[in-house]
Amino acid sequence: MKGKKTKEPGFRPHLVKSWEDSDTVNFAIALARITGWLLQVDWWTTSEEDDTDADVVSLRVYVADDQQGVFDLRGKQKITSFNNNVILPIAKKRAIGKGGVRTRFYSEEKLLTLPLRVKPDLEKVAQAEEAIRNNPDFLEKIPVRTPPFIPADHAGDYTYGRCAVYATALHDLTQLPAKAIIAERYTDQFVNSRTGFAHSIVLHPNGLAEDAWGIQTLERILARYGIERYRLSEEEHWGVNERLKKNSGAKYQEAYDLAIALIKKYCLTPDN
Repeated sequence: MKGKKTKEPGFRPHLVKSWEDSDTVNFAIALARITGWLLQVDWWTTSEEDDTDADVVSLRVYVADDQQGVFDLRGKQKITSFNNNVILPIAKKRAIGKGGVRTRFYSEEKLLTLPLRVKPDLEKVAQAEEAIRNNPDFLEKIPVRTPPFIPADHAGDYTYGRCAVYATALHDLTQLPAKAIIAERYTDQFVNSRTGFAHSIVLHPNGLAEDAWGIQTLERILARYGIERYRLSEEEHWGVNERLKKNSGAKYQEAYDLAIALIKKYCLTPDN
């Protein structure tokens, strides 16, 4: 039996080759501009910490959503298969000594300053953007972000660790109740995650929830973290928030002030 063929992305072969040769950096920037999703880079690094002096080599630039979905030349892929079939083979070719793959997300502005193996070419980014917009079959595979839209790199920052700060800022501006999601059981994929506090949100009167990724169903947010059984607690949200404020000091205030500014600019508008 013949192996299953990978579905072609529907782009001209010379464009696909150009994007592949450049670690898909121009394609990824174009796709992030169109979709509003996260612009990510996988690096090979010899350091376990974010050491600016460590040996790093960029492997691939791509786009990711808030549900561990990855978007590359052939549309949406599962993160596990993407890592196994795309990232690891590249890493084996470019590895410098002992190390591992590190994933980080960036704004487009920050990406332009990074020591990438292949630097972005803004003319080629514009060419890629045109090609993507002219390929509706490809774009249909990419889920649409839920409004309101704060920039994806900031949404990513408030997804883990600083979610309680964002929910507090949103509560302070809207008076919507802030709640902690307390995970009691995870799906098999997330079985190693710790139970207890997982995330903070605010709840709307119609039952929808909101965090830095916009207004959506609570079920979608739970799926992001692989939470199968949970409870909501306003008291525990405020407990987490107060501990962050006490332990983080100036960093908490900086994150809070930025959240306030982002919410005012992108969320509290006549259209939202």
